[in-house]
Amino acid sequence: MKQLLIMMFFVVPLSANDANPVPAVPGLDISVNVGGFEDDIASVSAKLRDEIKKNRIKSVAAKVSEAINKHDPDSAQKALDQILNELPELVSRESAGVWRYQGLIHLWKNNFDEAYGDFDRIVKLIEKVYPGGIQTSSDNFSEVVFISNAYFNRGSTALQKNLYAAAVKDIDIAISLRPAFFMYHEKTQALIGLKKYKEAAEAYDLAYKMNNQVVESPDSTYICGELAKNGISSKACSVKKL
Repeated sequence: MKQLLIMMFFVVPLSANDANPVPAVPGLDISVNVGGFEDDIASVSAKLRDEIKKNRIKSVAAKVSEAINKHDPDSAQKALDQILNELPELVSRESAGVWRYQGLIHLWKNNFDEAYGDFDRIVKLIEKVYPGGIQTSSDNFSEVVFISNAYFNRGSTALQKNLYAAAVKDIDIAISLRPAFFMYHEKTQALIGLKKYKEAAEAYDLAYKMNNQVVESPDSTYICGELAKNGISSKACSVKKL
């Protein structure tokens, strides 16, 4: 299941190399305004420091993502701890991002209770922002992706904890925002856990329709076996037998 989870994690491009000075940022407005020379210099310096800090954060974020993609949670934790030691204000200023990375690290370490707690904090923060329900605009793609991933991560971790009903609920929200084959795949297993085999077959076929490689996943034998055992047919499973 975690192999499929990793497919939806985007990697932040590496924008700075720790071994070299951070390059100047194209387009940075360092023009001085009419006023005191010292104030102008202070303003320019503040802008440069802010851009250097942003590049440093992106660089470390890329390292964390790369380590997670390589299934190396220890290296990911080391990189995350490093940037939090350098910039402790990120814990409060970018809490959702920190929780997300920490949750993924816990997930790969099989610390499911801790991972669930991290993802749960993100979802609760989202629901605080949207007390009347999730209202995202289709033209704000990055926001839709972040919120969808937050629910999917919590739902997938709930599945690991055998909290099948909670898993289905969260994954359904993720699907409503941005459907993806791996979401239907995880939903299939949660529905099997709930013994809702017909619905599980429907979800698995939707996963297969979106990506026919889903039948090559390590979980496919278990899924098709459980469906067949309970007299439920699936197009995806019939293809797997060929």
